[in-house]
Amino acid sequence: MTIPANPVDPAVSVRVRRVALSGEIDVATAPKVLADVIAVDPSPGDVVTLDLGDVEFIDSRGVVMLLKAQTYIDGMGCQLTLANPSDPVKRVLEVLGLTEQFPFEGGDRRFAAGH
Repeated sequence: MTIPANPVDPAVSVRVRRVALSGEIDVATAPKVLADVIAVDPSPGDVVTLDLGDVEFIDSRGVVMLLKAQTYIDGMGCQLTLANPSDPVKRVLEVLGLTEQFPFEGGDRRFAAGH
């Protein structure tokens, strides 16, 4: 996971914090991934973006982690967005009917699966 420094644009009060996830998000890794997301420590109004482009596998615990991260970030007065969902992530979110649960980068509430 990487959390690049994001400078604050003085003209815009919203910071975007990008967290790049990779590998597997499963029963073994989900608790650490959630802890890493929480460690971003966003300020009210920030956007926290989880880049899922390099996620090779996600199971139910990984999905629960995404939902918990969303609840935490929302509770901080921020917004969680997802970016670049890999094919395995897309498939799981589609099967579970969660494609509209998460906002995706760019403001769309769904991803363009196969579009």
